[in-house]
Formats: sequence, C-alpha cells, structure tokens
Amino acid sequence: MTSQTGIPLVADTGLCTVAEAKAYMGKTDTDDDTLLTALVAAASQKIQRLCNREFLATDYREWVTGDHQRSFALKQHPVIYIDRISHGASQAITASATGFIKATIQAYDLGVRCSTMDDEGTATANDLTFATYPTTTLLAAAVEALTGWTATAVIDWPSADLYRTGGRDCLDQTVTLMYPGFDDSEYRYDASTGVVTFAASHEWDGRPSMTRGGFNYLVQYRAGYETIPADLNQLAREFTAAIFYSASKDPNVKSESLGDYSYTLADGLQVSFGQQAVLARWADVATGGAVR
Repeated sequence: MTSQTGIPLVADTGLCTVAEAKAYMGKTDTDDDTLLTALVAAASQKIQRLCNREFLATDYREWVTGDHQRSFALKQHPVIYIDRISHGASQAITASATGFIKATIQAYDLGVRCSTMDDEGTATANDLTFATYPTTTLLAAAVEALTGWTATAVIDWPSADLYRTGGRDCLDQTVTLMYPGFDDSEYRYDASTGVVTFAASHEWDGRPSMTRGGFNYLVQYRAGYETIPADLNQLAREFTAAIFYSASKDPNVKSESLGDYSYTLADGLQVSFGQQAVLARWADVATGGAVR
C-alpha cells in the first residue's frame, strides 16, 4: 500500500485480528465474522484518529516543503526505512493542445487531468491515472492519444513523481510537467521520531539547508509497526467488542457505514481511564513539517 499521507485501514488489517477480537469476546461461532471484520477495521481507525497517527507498517510517498531548514519531521513514525529523498526540478513531460477555446493540464495525487472546452461550450476532462500509466512514457502516449493533444516524454520515469500542480493553460502553447530528479544521500534520520537531518554537504546558497519551495522534496519511506504493540492490540480488541455490543445495549445510537456493512455506535464510545492512558501514551499532538 502506498500513500501521500496515510492509508485508511481495510478489513482484517487492523490493530488486532478478528480471531483475537473473538477470543477476547469469548465467541467461538462464525456467525458474525463478516461484521467483526469490518468492526476491527473501524475500531482500529478510531484508535488511530484519536492518536492522530497511523500504526500499521505502511509505505508512504510524502511531499515536504523546503524552507532553508536543515531538518524536517516526517508525518509517520517510527520509520522502518527511507528508500529515497528526491528534490530539484527536471523536465518529465511536455504537452500542448489545439483546436479548443480553452485547455489545461495538471498533475494531481492520482494522475494527470487534461481538460478542454470546445467552441460550442462543451467541457471535457480526461483523467489519466498513475496506476494505469506508471511511467512518463506511457502517460505521455496516453495524452498524445487524446484528440487535439500533443505530448512527449522527456525522460522515462515513474509518473507518480510528477510535481502536483493546478490546471495550467496549454492552449496553443507547450507546458512542461516537472519531477524531482535528484536523489539525495547525505542525510541521517531518527527512526523513532521520523526527524530527518541533512548533512553539511546539502547546501542552498552556501548554507547546509533545504532549497526553498512548495512541496519540493519527495520522501519515499516505510513507517509503522510490522507487529502491533501489545497494549494497542488489546485496545483494538476492547473497542471492537464495545462497538459490537453497543447496538443491542444503547437505544440512542447513530449509524455509520463500513463499505457493504453498517454498524451502530453510541454518540460517545465509553473509554476507561486505563484506555485513556494507552491513547495518551501513543498520541501525537502534531507530526510532520519543518524542524529548524
């Protein structure tokens, strides 16, 4: 799984397993397994929202803003490893459109969006996803195949690395989509906090600091726990049980949707002092951003 900032949990990939939740609840039948699968995910999401962080080991792609600082904190931790930190501005794809009264192109989190309006006022938008076109060569070819569009890949590169932009006017003029083409290796990081510090050789204007820009550093890394800590695992079991039994015990319930399933949850999930202590121990007030 990959993400810009985090990934919601999915069925049976939570902070505990369905089998662990059932053992805690003393259930041996399989009648409610499908529901419990969804509730484990819901309980795990609840814990992570309360703690303001993700715990499951997950792959991330995070854009960081450089502002002449030497260090920054990743949004997720503990860091298991960092694959790369990339920055700089290199050309990836050039594109233009003709035969319209308006044409724009942009790179966003899921892919590239080509939007046009013809002389009759008909607006058309084509979303070309990074998942379908994982390289700039494939992506440029897909843009080129659109009526009225011309595109060329300057380099064959992972398309997901394109800098995110708003819609840019490309009617009868060439627009260049850029990517961070330089991978830095002169840095150290604290795995427990996710703080990355560049070495003195990483300079901007003669100083050991990051180049100023907007979301101009791309960090690809893995963070979280491959094995969930015991107290979080136990808390997920307890929350799953509380949600499961709340429907039959609390008449003042509200509905929440979980994919094909729905469950009911009281307006305030009762949290014991012991559970509050676990949440407080793991909570982040704020993560990510510049460290001076």
